[in-house]
Amino acid sequence: MTAKEKKIKKPKAAKPPAVSILPLDYNLAELPTSQHRAGLAGLVLMVRWLTDQTKIEGVCELTRLDDHGATLRIDKPGLMSLFAETYDFIEGEQERDEIKTRAKSKEDIPPKRTIHKQIIDKNGEQKTIPIYVYSTYTPKGAFLVSYDSTADNAGKGIWVDLWRDFVWSIIRKKDRSRGIYRDKNNSAKEAMKLWKEIIAEAVSFESESPDLSGTDLIGARAHNAERVSFKDAAKRKLLLNFWTFTAQIYIPVTTVIDKKTKQSRPEEVGYAVAIPEVARLETLCKVLPNILRNNRGVEQRGFRQRPRDSMIDIPTEGALDFFLKLSNRVSLSEGNRGTSRTVSAIDVIHIRSGKNDVSILGTARIEPESFNADEYERVRHNLWNHEFRKQRLLNILNGNNRKWYEGFDKLLSRLPFKLGFNAEHFSHDARESFNFEVRDLKKEKKMKDTQDNPFTDQDADKISTAVQTGKEPQSVEALIYQAVGRYLDRKLMAKRKLGYSDVMTGVADKDEYSKGRRTLAVDAFYSVKSRTETDFVDYFANTLCSVSQNPMSEADYVTLAEALLHRTDDVRTLTMLALSARS
Repeated sequence: MTAKEKKIKKPKAAKPPAVSILPLDYNLAELPTSQHRAGLAGLVLMVRWLTDQTKIEGVCELTRLDDHGATLRIDKPGLMSLFAETYDFIEGEQERDEIKTRAKSKEDIPPKRTIHKQIIDKNGEQKTIPIYVYSTYTPKGAFLVSYDSTADNAGKGIWVDLWRDFVWSIIRKKDRSRGIYRDKNNSAKEAMKLWKEIIAEAVSFESESPDLSGTDLIGARAHNAERVSFKDAAKRKLLLNFWTFTAQIYIPVTTVIDKKTKQSRPEEVGYAVAIPEVARLETLCKVLPNILRNNRGVEQRGFRQRPRDSMIDIPTEGALDFFLKLSNRVSLSEGNRGTSRTVSAIDVIHIRSGKNDVSILGTARIEPESFNADEYERVRHNLWNHEFRKQRLLNILNGNNRKWYEGFDKLLSRLPFKLGFNAEHFSHDARESFNFEVRDLKKEKKMKDTQDNPFTDQDADKISTAVQTGKEPQSVEALIYQAVGRYLDRKLMAKRKLGYSDVMTGVADKDEYSKGRRTLAVDAFYSVKSRTETDFVDYFANTLCSVSQNPMSEADYVTLAEALLHRTDDVRTLTMLALSARS
C-alpha cells in the first residue's frame, strides 16, 4: 500500500437518526426474572396513577395493556417526569447533640441550623447546650400512599412506612445510593442517562448494555469475583425501577428469651420480600390496588408498631399470605378463574441489613398448587403461639401429604420448656389443632358448660347417655386425645379428689384444680419426652392406660394397640401434643 493510499480517510459513520418518541414493547414471556415482571406491573400502575394525577410532562402513555404484556410510548421529558414522581421524597428534620461527620474523610457536615436548649444535667444544674438540626429525606412512595388506608395528610401510614423502611434499609442502604431521593436533579440525571442508553439500544445492535447493581436487582453487584459485570438491556433495566411497588414486604419474627426479664419476647429478623411471578398482567394490575386498599389490616404490633398482618413466622409465609389475598380478590372479580392464572408463583427473598451491607439469608419459590390454602387460613387465624404456628406452616409447605403433627416431637425435644410445652398459648394451639384437624373428634364445649365437659371427672357408670350411645371416634389421633384426657381426669380424682364438676359447683377452687391438672400433665410430658420406642410403649400401656378408658370399644383398643406397635413415633408425638392440649 502506497503512502498516498494510507492517507485516504475512511468515510465517517453516519449518525444515528434522531429519535424523540420511543415505543417500548414488553411481553411477560420475554422478561428474564420475576423482578422484571413485577417491575412491568409496577410501571403500569405508576403510569396509570400519573395519568390520573395529570403529572406527566411530555409523552408517557400506555398504548397496549393485556394479560400478556404492555407497550409504553415515551419521550425524554416523559421519562424525566416518571422518574421525578418515582423518586419523589419527603423532607424532614432530625435533631442531634453532636456534629455529623463523613464516614471516610471524617469531615464535619454543616447542620441546617443550630438551636439551643435548656437541660438539667446529672448534678441537677440547668445548662444550655447546642442542638444541631439536619435535614432528613424519606422516599415518598408515589401511589402507595393513596393505597394505604391508614395514611394521613402528611403521607404517613403503617404500610407505606414499612415500604419506606425496606427501601432505606435494603435497596438504598448506602448513603451514596440515597442521593436520587434528595435532589430532583439527581433523578433527572438518571432519567437522561437511561434515555441515552435506551436510544442507543434502539438504533444499534452493537450498543453496550448498562450495568446493574443492588439498587436494581436484589443480589446484583457491579461485577462478581471473576470481574464479570452484571448487565441488562436498557429497556429491561427501566422496569427494575418499579418492582418494589408490586412486591409485598413482610417481617419474619422469631421468639427469644430476654436476658434481663428471662421471659420470651418476639424479635424481628430482617425482611421477607414476596415478588409475584406475573402470569396475567392486566388482571394483576386490576386486583392489586384493591388488595392494597381493602385486604390489609390496620392493627399494629410490637415496639416499632408494625402492621400486624406483615408479621410472619417463617419467610415463606409471605408467599402464602400474598396468595391468599390474591385468591380472595381474584375470586370476587374473576369468578372461578384461579390465582395460578394470575400469578404462577411467588419468589420470596429473606434479606437482612448488616452493618456495612445487606445479606440474603434465604430464597424460596412457592407455587399455588404446592399448599392447602384452607389449612393455611386456619393456622394463620386460629393459632396464637409462634413456635407452634411455625411448625404447622412448615408442614403445610413440605407437601400436602404431610401430617399436621409431624415434627412436633423434635420441636418439643429441642425447645426450652419456656418456649415449648410451657409457652404462652401453646396448649391453646394444640387443642385447636386437634379440634380442627381430627375430623372424628367430638368438638369440645366451653369450660363454663358443666355437661359433657372435656375436663370432667366422670366415671364409667356416670358417662352420659349421649356418649354411651354415640359413635366413638376411630382415628388414632382422636383415641389418643381421649385417652390422655381420661388419664388426667381420673388420676387427679384418684390422687386429690378434684373434679371439674366440683369447680363449677364451687366445691373446689378452680386455680387449685388447674394447677393440679397441669402438674400431672407436665410430669407425664417429661416421662414421654425421655422415652422412645419400646420404653414409650411400656409407659403408655402401663401408665396412661392404668386408669379406666371406658367407654373405649374393643375395636378402638385394637386400633390403638396396632398404632403403638407400628406407628410408635406418631403416637409419641400425638401424646405430647394431647398432654399440652388437655392440661
